[in-house]
Amino acid sequence: MIKLFDPIQKLNLDNFSPQASTNPVVGPQLTHLEINMTNFSSYDLSSFLQPTLQDLRLRFRSDTALVLTRDSSTLTLPNLTTLGIEMVESPITRLLVTPAINKLILYRSQSPPTSSEWQFASWGHLSMVKELELENWTHEGDDLDAVAAFRNLSPSMAHVSKLKFRHSRVDGRALIEVLGDMSTLGGAGRKMDEVLLQRCTGISQDECLIVRSKVGSLKIHP
Repeated sequence: MIKLFDPIQKLNLDNFSPQASTNPVVGPQLTHLEINMTNFSSYDLSSFLQPTLQDLRLRFRSDTALVLTRDSSTLTLPNLTTLGIEMVESPITRLLVTPAINKLILYRSQSPPTSSEWQFASWGHLSMVKELELENWTHEGDDLDAVAAFRNLSPSMAHVSKLKFRHSRVDGRALIEVLGDMSTLGGAGRKMDEVLLQRCTGISQDECLIVRSKVGSLKIHP
């Protein structure tokens, strides 16, 4: 029945079958797309990635093969301002060209961290991102935790001004250290405009007070 609704603007697919015969037909009106494909080892995104997209969020396993059946070395999404994606090395990050990107959401991979995940720092459009959000980073004891991920990415994110942690474990002392290193945030004397903590653990009240002194605004949501 979904094929009858061609002028779809917002589409959310939760482990929807990627078979071509059942893929929804999306038209040029599509602006918001969220796909959870964690039950699949391969998923063809070709029919979904329209140039009109403004908000794209992809959840997948680290071993999921994201298929793009197009004869091109790049895929330009000129209107995309928000990208949510697993922090793993994936062909999708090497192919995407997003000249309007403003917000990056990084989901914690379900697989144990590997060195390849750090290669996300080489994504060419990080320097344009103004808002970074890390979501569902709850794996205590990992080398790649939420603050470590931000520390790794921050040298490539000179314009980031908003940092948000949602449903994550946040190492308070490490966050204070990163925020205190102004050189990694684009210049001496610069403060992050806003830090948000939503349903986060690992950071104490005293550490929150120190974080508040180092940023323009600290927001804590239960």
